[in-house]
Amino acid sequence: MTQETDAGQQIKALMLGSSASAWGRGVIGAVIGGAVGFYAFKWLLTQGYYGLALPAILLGIGFSMCARRPMFLGGMFCAILGLVLMIYSEWYTSPFIKDESLGFFLQNLTELQSVTKIFMALGSAGAFWFGRGR
Repeated sequence: MTQETDAGQQIKALMLGSSASAWGRGVIGAVIGGAVGFYAFKWLLTQGYYGLALPAILLGIGFSMCARRPMFLGGMFCAILGLVLMIYSEWYTSPFIKDESLGFFLQNLTELQSVTKIFMALGSAGAFWFGRGR
């Protein structure tokens, strides 16, 4: 059994910083992770692979790596933002032929293929899992 001293707790709190600073670091990490994921997804498509969940998962990993503390609300934030990023990524790379606008795409999300919806669900779950500090 490990006992943590008062000095150890103070050092740990100092290293982790405040909750606000953890959120600030996390958001910066999420932006970087999401951007890397978006460009990785685009590159995978040129190679013949479909990795739509990648932008959301990397967003969650970036958030948790930079926040450096477990946060349930961080996971929720990453899941929602990851879903938005996946929708944008799908529209950017594969808009509908009838109308290529984002508005039309958003109005017809139910028309997406089942595999796309599955990847969006997996990506959101992964963003939540990693974003909460796993």
